[in-house]
Amino acid sequence: MVKKISIIIPVFNRYVSLELTLESIFNSSYRDFEVIIVDDASTDERLSSLKETFDIKYIKLPNKMGPAAARNRGISTAQGEILFFTDSDVVLLKHTLDECVRFFSEYPERKCVMGIFLKEPINKGFGPEYKALWDWFVIENHKKNTVSELDTALCAIKREMIDKLPKFDENYNNANIEDNVYGYEIQKSCPIYLNTRMIFKHRFPGLF
Repeated sequence: MVKKISIIIPVFNRYVSLELTLESIFNSSYRDFEVIIVDDASTDERLSSLKETFDIKYIKLPNKMGPAAARNRGISTAQGEILFFTDSDVVLLKHTLDECVRFFSEYPERKCVMGIFLKEPINKGFGPEYKALWDWFVIENHKKNTVSELDTALCAIKREMIDKLPKFDENYNNANIEDNVYGYEIQKSCPIYLNTRMIFKHRFPGLF
């Protein structure tokens, strides 16, 4: 039975959306988790105040280094058996963590799983609603139980797997393809599985 989950969230200046992310996490029905916020040298000082509201580990990097470096710092701090990656513009449903635990308990030989986004985004507008619906449509019509790319907004990886992997490539100092490169390393050893019951909501960019 899977026990502790370490939830790792890199952030840069997204106080309002991160607060929503944390509210959703602490509203989860599954309770055996820790939350690690890695602040990529944000200029918004309000972010540090979140540790007064939520039981989180808050780490601030001295210089802006990018999400790859932030995730690596989170990994080095994490104590859980499962490392659960998400972003500061994502909201978990009440049973998202339960589904993560259920998946690894039901398939103990599997090491990495990705969830899906709901077809309704967090924010309103034609652009976000179209993008959310399109992403949902693509996954809904995906006939395999594995995927070819990793999305660190909605994935979980066993610690035993991560300990065998190289770090996220910090040469990508912006949100770019660092998670795809990491996913390629994972797939050298095992598939990336898809769990359509592990559901998230996402804040998509506007049309312009």
